[in-house]
Amino acid sequence: MSATAEQCTRVYMLTGRVAHLLPPGESASNSAATTLCGVTNWPGHFRGTALQGEREQAADMPLCITCQRQLAVPSREGGISS
Repeated sequence: MSATAEQCTRVYMLTGRVAHLLPPGESASNSAATTLCGVTNWPGHFRGTALQGEREQAADMPLCITCQRQLAVPSREGGISS
């Protein structure tokens, strides 16, 4: 079963213009965290999970088109393709 957008966590980079999706089980505080489209949490820190204002901003940002496409592509194991 593939993850849905609702199961993922919306995050963004400090200077970002789009929100990315972290798959279930990934932590935004982990420096090695990777979004569905392959963006990693290094060298910056993902925003969107700590404060209410960050969560609202992540929700209001347009979603990364590559993350959207990854939601529609199941992996061979039946999970998220990354």
